[in-house]
Amino acid sequence: MRALVAGALLFITIAPSAFGQVASKRPPPAGATNTSTPLAAYARVHGVVFDSVAGRPLTRALVQLVALGDSNRIRSARSDDAGAYAIDSVPMGTYVLGFLHDRLDTLQLESPLRRIEIQVPGYVLVPVSIPGAATLVTQRCGPSTPGQLPTMFIGTVRSTATSEPVSAARVRAGWNEMMVGPKGIEKRTPSHFVNTKDNGTFTFCGTPTDVAITTRAFAGTDSSGVVELQSPPNGLLVRDLLIGSVAAATARVRGAVRSTIGQPIPGARLIVWGTAKMATTTSAGQFEASGLPAGTYTIESRAIGFAPARQPLDLHANAQATITIAMAPLATLTDTVQVRARAPNSAVPLVDFQRRRAGGFGHFLDEQQLKQREVMYVADIFRNTPGITIMQGIYGGDRVLMRASGGGGPCTPAVFLNGLAVQMADGILDAIVNPQEVRGVEIYSHVSSVPIQFQSLNGCGSIVLWTGARRNPSSR
Repeated sequence: MRALVAGALLFITIAPSAFGQVASKRPPPAGATNTSTPLAAYARVHGVVFDSVAGRPLTRALVQLVALGDSNRIRSARSDDAGAYAIDSVPMGTYVLGFLHDRLDTLQLESPLRRIEIQVPGYVLVPVSIPGAATLVTQRCGPSTPGQLPTMFIGTVRSTATSEPVSAARVRAGWNEMMVGPKGIEKRTPSHFVNTKDNGTFTFCGTPTDVAITTRAFAGTDSSGVVELQSPPNGLLVRDLLIGSVAAATARVRGAVRSTIGQPIPGARLIVWGTAKMATTTSAGQFEASGLPAGTYTIESRAIGFAPARQPLDLHANAQATITIAMAPLATLTDTVQVRARAPNSAVPLVDFQRRRAGGFGHFLDEQQLKQREVMYVADIFRNTPGITIMQGIYGGDRVLMRASGGGGPCTPAVFLNGLAVQMADGILDAIVNPQEVRGVEIYSHVSSVPIQFQSLNGCGSIVLWTGARRNPSSR
């Protein structure tokens, strides 16, 4: 059993002048397992263990009371479902009190210690707690800018092979940043890197709370997938990352996709980012996928009528993970349109794509170019592309826009998915297609260069997307 060691201590003195006869008559605390009156020469130490980061009591914490100067005299108790603990028959003397819990390891904390001097018998109330998020961030990252919430992203990189922390691993994190440049306000997604410490922990200070964070860990040939995370309102994001061999694809996942009110969603399509593995839910909303690499990845679910949902997924070699994904209904913004479906694993023919590309009109991106870009969102495909402007949408998501003919401002181009026109007014392409499924892109920013089958009357050019399971270079 681990024992507490004295560090920075908070002194509590229970003296006759402060305690007196009243203390010995105080009722026992709620949740105490022994309600007998303390013996004449003994006291009862009790209290509640509280997690100030999560805002709730900490259950199953191992509270330890160690006699100062005699580390062999250790008394212990477990906190109950309400976080309450009690240690009976404590002799008079000076003690150090603290607690042990996995939550401390997760938050990269040592046990908070309190020094107690018991001089009279009675009930001694000693609450203990994990500090709040703002305190933890300030301790690790220093004071924040006045008026701004202190924020931090911490975690531990672990190996899926050994479950041990990985030292000297590299962790990358990225998020959207609004910058004021020569062309006005611009949005960038720079990458931030840190190395793990000897115990495998890492820290990013100043992470945002209003945008998604994408992160990835790697060490040697082992790595995680790209993981999308959202910081909680308190500004402290805690997430461990598993890394494993990409070549050993022996992990499995099964789970269910449900609406936010618990109804199963049939026909939802799921993909694990960075892999070619896809699955479709059954009529009961269940799915399975195998042949996945070990590590932490992002699993994404898409279904008609629902907003895309993404969650981190921890995968272990030769093991099965389980997950339940909740999807929120998506408000209907356009009239119903008829579309033609294609089998999930069938690739669209790109013969005409290649023919138009050879004609020299428009801008084209093929499978190899798309794979090299390794994008997380469809809008990222079009960044730094001639004739394209990326703007942030009012309700989130990036809008893919062009410049109107005749020198007008940005406008929404006509969009064609596998040859069929898609009705959309905001230019947020992530609402209609998964970036992992895009095999070819045709961009016609000049109305005069648009092929007749992709023309429209909007005066804003056209974008053509071809989707399907991407092929390996060796299979071409």
